Amino acid sequence: MPYFSLIVATINRTEHHLNLIKSLKEQSFKDFEIIIVDQNSHSRLKKQLQSQLSSYNLTYLHVRHSMGLSAARNYGLKNASGQVIAFPDDDCWYQKNTLKKVKAHFDEMPTLQGVTGLVTDPSGDYSAGGFMLKKQCVQITRDNAWMTTNSSGIFLKKAPVNYVGNFDEAIGLGAPRFISGEETDLVLRICELGSPVLYDADVNVFHEAFDGSYDKKERNRRHGYGLGFGYILRKNEYTLSDLAFYSSIHFAKGAFLLLKLQPRRAWSHILQGWGRIQGYFQYPRYSQLYKLSPATGQTERKHFRRRAAIG
Repeated sequence: MPYFSLIVATINRTEHHLNLIKSLKEQSFKDFEIIIVDQNSHSRLKKQLQSQLSSYNLTYLHVRHSMGLSAARNYGLKNASGQVIAFPDDDCWYQKNTLKKVKAHFDEMPTLQGVTGLVTDPSGDYSAGGFMLKKQCVQITRDNAWMTTNSSGIFLKKAPVNYVGNFDEAIGLGAPRFISGEETDLVLRICELGSPVLYDADVNVFHEAFDGSYDKKERNRRHGYGLGFGYILRKNEYTLSDLAFYSSIHFAKGAFLLLKLQPRRAWSHILQGWGRIQGYFQYPRYSQLYKLSPATGQTERKHFRRRAAIG
């Protein structure tokens, strides 16, 4: 049984995995398995991965269309045998001692349920679309979860992940409406169990920063991120005061950018703030499209789910 299971869900990409593959080969701690959930309609990625990772414990799972990110990760979880689960993006990469550092935390604190790390680009700039704490090592709480969780940098014991029902498939990239925040929701639910989840900025995962224009596509993406944030706030019983605070951050930044004559960036933030309000109030209706099975503890989608053709 490997110590780590690294679940990589990928779609519309065949060349972005090289940095991740290289970083996995260079890990100082090598007791891990790699599970690829390939949602491309073709299987060209399989040959590339098998040639690059032939000496590693690799499981390749092919679904012939998009399941959505959360559903793909849940599918990977069913095939994971490690004690600790991680979810690196296909275009992120680890430092050479990332897994070693994470394991050291679990060894030092047997009750620890998870470790999360800082996600930046190689220069240290934020790359995850939001602020994260730097140079800190803290226990994750409801107040700081938004600044300490990003999917590329979370490492969670498998048992509590299964216990709380894995990822909520109503949220995450590829979901019908709420396209972000699935990892924060999962960590918040695990924190509710009472055992600690630790954030350590010294566990630094690299991810290329956003490098595009603030066009209509980006504005729609930001709005979708806001919807997911609001959904998670309501689901995890944050108050209207919390909603007002978290939404006002983007409204204030939008106003500041308008004064600086940057209207495209400004509208991106305003739409993200508005999305948070919408997501908060839409949660009760959309959450009914999903249910938590009392028998298995798994999230079961009642709508929007096309059956995956497994190859």
